[in-house]
Amino acid sequence: MLRAGAIVLLAILLIAAAPIPRTPSAAISPPKPQNQQQTVSAAPDKNYQGGIDAAVIWVRHEREAVEVISAIGTFLASIALVVVTGFLFRATRNLSDSTADLATAAADQIEKMARANELAERQTEIRYAAHDLAQHQFALAEKQFDLTDKQFLLAGRQSDLTEKRHGLQRLQYIAEHRPLIEIRSVGLVASGTGGIMFQPGFPVRGSLVIVNRGASDATIRQAQYRIYWSNRGLPMNPPLRDGETKQLLADLPHTMAGHESCLVEIESHEAMGAEASFILAGAAWRLFVMGAILYSDWELKERWMGFCREYTLPDINGGEGRFQPVSNRDYEYQD
Repeated sequence: MLRAGAIVLLAILLIAAAPIPRTPSAAISPPKPQNQQQTVSAAPDKNYQGGIDAAVIWVRHEREAVEVISAIGTFLASIALVVVTGFLFRATRNLSDSTADLATAAADQIEKMARANELAERQTEIRYAAHDLAQHQFALAEKQFDLTDKQFLLAGRQSDLTEKRHGLQRLQYIAEHRPLIEIRSVGLVASGTGGIMFQPGFPVRGSLVIVNRGASDATIRQAQYRIYWSNRGLPMNPPLRDGETKQLLADLPHTMAGHESCLVEIESHEAMGAEASFILAGAAWRLFVMGAILYSDWELKERWMGFCREYTLPDINGGEGRFQPVSNRDYEYQD
């Protein structure tokens, strides 16, 4: 609308400022002389003089009309200029308001951009902080993994140490409380008549005590003995062959509790001959009670023990004598 009004006012100004064409009337134009002589010699005509005056008056009126029209045009141009100026002022004010609004919007946009930049900077800082935190967490995770690995190795070593300690304690317990079979109180009874201990034609009879000196159970799996006499001492290999030995216990395997003992009767596998008199007389013949026992503990670990006791004459007459362990580890031993 402002542009249309401005265009109309500019058109009015152009029309008002346009010059008015001046065309003199033919009625008041002076007549042309027919010849030169008539012009010079002839007297002035009154009609001619009146035409000149009329032309002067017309010219004067024309000038006044032109001045009036020019004044009107100038007035209209001033009015148009005022209107255009008002329109321009209003447009300028609107443009100023629009510029102010644009400046305000630009300021808001700049502020928003500044806030966005600040937010972007904070987000960048947060990302850097998150990256640093992730690196710290990764380093901490590596340290925790190393610590866990070391703890696992330490736990394994502690487990091995505990197992070894348990094994040591078990061995110590076995050493302190293991079953231990021994033979004690080997004795003979009189055979035949007259209370004589050895008589030709009679077997040798007696008893012995089997003792579990340990604190844990012992399972006897084999137990044999032999009453042996000889005038050449003990042979290199113990004479405990089949057919010449007897069983100490009939019900095998036999379990003996810790510190338990039992009395077992023994008897030679054959009767004595004349060597009985030589033994009592202290000659070269000697009498032995020997044997071997195989037993196991609660872990089924088997051990052998061997015993060999030699009969010795009494120190005084009328005594019964004693059985003493021989000093030979092939016969008297404990595994």
